[in-house]
Amino acid sequence: MTSASASSSAMAVIYDMSELKCTLNVDELDVKNVKTGQKVTITTDVTDKEYTGVVENISVNGTAGSNGVTTYPVKVNIIDFDDALLPGMNVEANIIISSVHNVLAIPVSNLNRGNTVYVKGDKTEENDKAPEGYKTVSVTTGSSDGEYIQVFSGVEEGEILYSTAGTGNSMEEMMQQSHERMKDSAGGGSGGRPGGGGM
Repeated sequence: MTSASASSSAMAVIYDMSELKCTLNVDELDVKNVKTGQKVTITTDVTDKEYTGVVENISVNGTAGSNGVTTYPVKVNIIDFDDALLPGMNVEANIIISSVHNVLAIPVSNLNRGNTVYVKGDKTEENDKAPEGYKTVSVTTGSSDGEYIQVFSGVEEGEILYSTAGTGNSMEEMMQQSHERMKDSAGGGSGGRPGGGGM
């Protein structure tokens, strides 16, 4: 008597498209800033639209990479997806860990070590090493998006700062450029794949 072994394979996979999620691998240095409920901005190469998601779960089961850095899976619920976004697509995402609006901000490149900037004006100290026509001023800083940084004190709107290019940047011009751009972000990078909400 012989017995035939039948190999099992799925006849069909059914996706529940009533919800769409993606999983981001967040660096060990950034994961401490990620919290459930935080907003996530999501983009993909297949469309110009920016989608919105919310952090749903942060796993403590990290995976060590070949570079020695551990990453942690962060599950994001995409709340405004459309037909252009499909399961299996690669997405790029940024988790917004804080945001500020209508604040005084300067380019990070204008900030020197020790939280100082060069402001147009006459020097008040003999050992001031600021460029000619500028003086060194200490500033108190806050949130940064990597390009601009919030300034609480030390400079005022309308003052001119010395830039690395050697030209002055008006604080009014910088305020316009940095309007609603002051966001700290963590996570992201390509590789997050949206998945259907069920089988």
